[in-house]
Amino acid sequence: VATARVALFGCGPTPVRAPEAEGALQDRAPTPAALQEAGRAAAARLAPHADLHATADYRRRVAATLITRALTDAVARAKDAA
Repeated sequence: VATARVALFGCGPTPVRAPEAEGALQDRAPTPAALQEAGRAAAARLAPHADLHATADYRRRVAATLITRALTDAVARAKDAA
């Protein structure tokens, strides 16, 4: 991955960039492990609220999973376009 930009929304009052995820991908092959690491890095900096529907920890874990899935889809689309 030469460059990557990761932005998240729905995780707080405003959209946020995830420079930790971007750095985890920089100059690395987009392997499943690298994508998972980027997802965890992005989710770790989130400060989601807890309410009666979900704890903050649960929301962070879901965010990591969804970020990893989005990155996996982006890699697949990039390969198809090449």
